[in-house]
Amino acid sequence: MKKETKYGIISTVVGTIINLALGITKAFVGIVTNSVSIFFDGINNFSDVASSAFGAVGIGVSKKKPTENYPNGFGRMEYITTFVISVITLIIGGVFVLYSVERFLYRLPVEFNVIYLVVIAVTMVVKLALGTWYFFLNKKDGSTITKALYIDSFMDAGITACTVVCYGLCFVVNTVIDAILGIIIGVFVLVSAVKMVVGAFKNLLGYATDISADEVKELLLENGVCKDIKWLKLNDYGRENREALVKAEVNEDKKEILSEIEKENKIKIYFVKE
Repeated sequence: MKKETKYGIISTVVGTIINLALGITKAFVGIVTNSVSIFFDGINNFSDVASSAFGAVGIGVSKKKPTENYPNGFGRMEYITTFVISVITLIIGGVFVLYSVERFLYRLPVEFNVIYLVVIAVTMVVKLALGTWYFFLNKKDGSTITKALYIDSFMDAGITACTVVCYGLCFVVNTVIDAILGIIIGVFVLVSAVKMVVGAFKNLLGYATDISADEVKELLLENGVCKDIKWLKLNDYGRENREALVKAEVNEDKKEILSEIEKENKIKIYFVKE
């Protein structure tokens, strides 16, 4: 198992534990203070527990070597995991909006406490640190899973920052701003989640790969590897396991350039005679 894969699995497991602790803390504070924004910020962390757990499984399975039954490997598990994480985020965003609208219509007083304000501020810093770790991990492994996790973590840190400001103003404005912020948070999460779901779904359909069939054609023609391409088919079995089947007249003097193209773009190019 590669070092990046081990780091990815360990990081997502640690992230699961951290998100569970943050979720319990925020949910408790939200219930005690009657703050809908804090409570659902905690619920959002519980969804991150599932996301991190799926992430650990996805990273582990996607890096498994091909078997007799799965000759093309398990790379697409990465796309499936990213899609599941995105759908979880989408559902949480919808619940945010619905409950916040209800709280706006049927208002309840929010109880302010300086200690709780500090506790929530600390959870924001922890989430920001976790997102930063996922960000640097993604720079090494380039995984769509760690990318989804760091985007989600930074988004959560931003949500918690808004929640801290909101709760700090509650002793002045009370529950109105709490409910309004809940609606804003929900809409923000929904919009972000929809983008993530669309991107992940395209990955599953094979449209949103790092390199398209047209780009492969362009690389082969511009570098003189082929004089003419009759057809090209791109198969995506995962981010690190792509192959292109090409019917073309090949320039034998350009084999070194062909190897460079394959290495730089993590794709294996096969020329067929049919």
